[in-house]
This record gives sequence, C-alpha cells and structure tokens, in this order.
Amino acid sequence: MKDGKYVILSGIKSELEKVRHLEGISIYGDNIIRLRLVIELLKKNVKRGLINLSEEDYKELAYKVLRTDPTLLRTDDSLIEDGVNNWLSPMLLTPLYEDILQQDRGKVKE
Repeated sequence: MKDGKYVILSGIKSELEKVRHLEGISIYGDNIIRLRLVIELLKKNVKRGLINLSEEDYKELAYKVLRTDPTLLRTDDSLIEDGVNNWLSPMLLTPLYEDILQQDRGKVKE
C-alpha cells in the first residue's frame, strides 16, 4: 500500500526486493482456494452418485492438483504431500456449501 492505495492496482512501481515476501502468501492462498474448489466439486459429484471416492482417492487427486500448479513446479514432493495432509482433512469435513443453511453461512458454530 502507498498513500492508502494498493500498489498493484494503482500502477505504482516498486522494487522486487521490497515486495518479494508477499509472493509466498499470495501463492499459498491461491493454491488452497483452487484445491478447495476442486474438492468441493468432487464432493458434489460423490453426493450425486456420479463418482465414488475414498479418502486415498481424494489425497491422490489433491496431490495432482497441487503438483500441476506452475507455481509449485520446483517444490519438493514431500512439501506438496504435507500440504495435502494438512489441508485435505478439514476440506473433507466441511459440508458442501449448498448443504449449509442460508442463515448459518459464514458463521462459526460453537
């Protein structure tokens, strides 16, 4: 930010070394969002009876989703496997968005 404006949106030049630390955060978030969308679509198809997936199937597909991301091409396989193991379980435990009652969407249950 500069003068209350997002640098990337206002065309203000910056030096790579001053913003390099933000790249990892951005890539990390993009990968999780993309993986979450894929898992949500797979879960919908399982619910509809179009496919049948075990947890191992989900893990294998999640690994492939992350492995094919161009930003992760140079990433070690074990790091991607760790990401899958950390992110997949909560994604599988989260109900499909369509199954969450309208009044409960966006709220944390105690």
